Amino acid sequence: MAFGLSDIAGRVLSGHIVSLHVLTPRRLYTVAALTGTVVTALLPLATKHVHLLAVNVLFGWLEGAITSSVVTLQLQAIVNTVSTNLQGRVFGICNGVFLIFSAVGPPIAGVCTFSKTCSNDV
Repeated sequence: MAFGLSDIAGRVLSGHIVSLHVLTPRRLYTVAALTGTVVTALLPLATKHVHLLAVNVLFGWLEGAITSSVVTLQLQAIVNTVSTNLQGRVFGICNGVFLIFSAVGPPIAGVCTFSKTCSNDV
């Protein structure tokens, strides 16, 4: 629940940051991705539930910032390269391709986890 609420807050706040011209969507994406990398690297230092909750909230906010900045960059690219009457169709196709890979990734990871061909065990 903390992740979901902070994800929503991250989307709203990052959109507000971009609309105030504090950061561009590309710079916001870079800052959020680098901060998420640091947060993930510090995860083994979390020894209490409060630490895990703080990491969860922060990572949720960063995920929201990354998602909103990627969608903003995608829309900017579509508006700048596609004619007006095709923009909705192209946006739908882009999201459809993204969702296909999002749906296929976890089963592939599961097969690799339980398969002897992907295993690192000797």
